[in-house]
Amino acid sequence: MSCPSPQPVTGVHSSPDSQKHPWLDWLCTQLAHSAVGQAARDLLTSGDLPTRGSLVVLPAWSWAQSCIDVGRKSRSYAGDTFRLPIRLAWSCGPLLIIGEGQEVTVDWHGTGMGRTDQGQVTFGAAGVLAQDLRGWDDELPETAMVSPESQTALRVELTHLAQEGEQARWDLITELEQKYIAKEIYSSAARIVTEITDGQSSGLDETTLETLTTRFVYGEPGQETPSPLSRLIDHAMVPSSQFHRVDPGRWLTVALKRDTERFIRQYLGDVPNVGPKIRRMAREMSPESLEALVSAYREQHPADRVAQGRAVHALSTTVEMLLACPTVAYEHEEAS
Repeated sequence: MSCPSPQPVTGVHSSPDSQKHPWLDWLCTQLAHSAVGQAARDLLTSGDLPTRGSLVVLPAWSWAQSCIDVGRKSRSYAGDTFRLPIRLAWSCGPLLIIGEGQEVTVDWHGTGMGRTDQGQVTFGAAGVLAQDLRGWDDELPETAMVSPESQTALRVELTHLAQEGEQARWDLITELEQKYIAKEIYSSAARIVTEITDGQSSGLDETTLETLTTRFVYGEPGQETPSPLSRLIDHAMVPSSQFHRVDPGRWLTVALKRDTERFIRQYLGDVPNVGPKIRRMAREMSPESLEALVSAYREQHPADRVAQGRAVHALSTTVEMLLACPTVAYEHEEAS
């Protein structure tokens, strides 16, 4: 597929018939605010602030037409073309503090929607002094900049950004819990229990499902370990290659499906990755002995390095408990 020439990446300069994808715009905004808020908290904790300086909030995303096929997501119902997000990474992180009278040059690179670009920007206390845009036809998205301020004023601004980032994170958690996670917990539980019990049971009780949802979102009671959802959001905040071939929304929904399944299998005591495969092989082969099953499994899946202990564990995973549980019909099909 031929890629269109780079589109202007600042909203005020973009073509009027090309707009941002609404859901992705909201999602990327929450991720950007969350990342900036974390960076602000880190700066406040370090206390490494100049006596007087400027604060620059660097853009986390640019928006352009995709160079890869993303299906219907690239077009509105009216047939308009949506601009999709490209993740920007800065060598200094999402925040930059410039001491009075200083100049700072930072590298950037953009990755997403099949695009990869890079360049440099030089900042002074009053704003952008020079840009090396290389592949871009237009300037980078506008930066938010606070003019030279005292150290006390910088602390006030950083505190505001930290609070804004915390609120954005909670807004994102609430949205994901309501729109995706309950649905994934219910559907994954039904699928996993059916597989483990060979169709003899098809779900978990309502209380267990609600508990699993709560712990996936907020973590284990009394423990400071981040919840699976919190770890996923942390990963999404960090610029990396995960968004090169897929948009953040698609990446997030696939990751939620994967992580909720892994979380439920761990709760049930199953052997992640190995359990379903070895049980399927046992049903298909009807092996004469455990040794024969393990030998055949090792031959087909040598990288799993399965020993007899793991095989026994996978074959006996919580079946008795599951068969004793009342089941719950999956009622969240329309939750999205």
